[in-house]
Amino acid sequence: SRTYAAYTLLLIVLTGLTFGNTPDLLLDADDHEYFDTASKSLQNPSLIFSPNRHPTTIGRPVIDLVFLLDYIFFKQNPTPYHIQVVAAHLFATLLLAWTSQRLGANAVQAFLTGLLFLLNVAHFRGVHWIASIGYPLSLIFSLSTLICHHTWQQTPRLRWQIGTLAFLALAIWTHPSAASVLLFLVYLTWHKNPAPRQVAIQTWPLFGVTFFSTGLVYLFYPQSTQVPAVTSSMDPFRVLKMLLWYLSRLLTAANWLFVDLRDDPKIWELA
Repeated sequence: SRTYAAYTLLLIVLTGLTFGNTPDLLLDADDHEYFDTASKSLQNPSLIFSPNRHPTTIGRPVIDLVFLLDYIFFKQNPTPYHIQVVAAHLFATLLLAWTSQRLGANAVQAFLTGLLFLLNVAHFRGVHWIASIGYPLSLIFSLSTLICHHTWQQTPRLRWQIGTLAFLALAIWTHPSAASVLLFLVYLTWHKNPAPRQVAIQTWPLFGVTFFSTGLVYLFYPQSTQVPAVTSSMDPFRVLKMLLWYLSRLLTAANWLFVDLRDDPKIWELA
């Protein structure tokens, strides 16, 4: 407990040194649109889950509710929103280290994993944007899913299975890409007992919740930005282009070379 307390204190200090200026930042990207949506939703609550609301729904109902509650207390003061994102990033880091150790990593590996995640330059823009609160929240729910599932495998009690299913749904409703955690849950189940019948028995509720949660998102958010990605045909060249683009952004971001994330990739970025 003293080791975890010291590690937590160290991460708090590093968070303050790394993201100490974040509360002073103003608004950017989609922040204004979220405020506008929250304001209109207070006047007309039916707009919260309406596919016709503005801006175009992005299929993240948990984030809609978070912004609505934040707007009630903070209005358009950006400072508490920025503090909230940094706090969520810190909590996700601590939970990542704990999850790593629960899944078999030793203390050094787990602590190093959390430390590198906290300071990863790829996270800076995400932490600096108020609208990016969904990323650390989705990770928190996904890690909670893994912890509950792993605990349920060790101690097969109903409350751990219910916790797994509940956190999995929350993770998907925070960001639809969290549905990918299902693959790791299946792997953990197979790793403990590779018998196909047992794997099927233990994972069918996970498949059910995943398909139900994602289906519900696309049912209520038919205009979400994820829908074209799911319904369009596979383009392997675009997948390769995006992979090279994002890998190059790790280099440009690490060296503080400004590149607008909304731009198309440049030729030199794909080289």
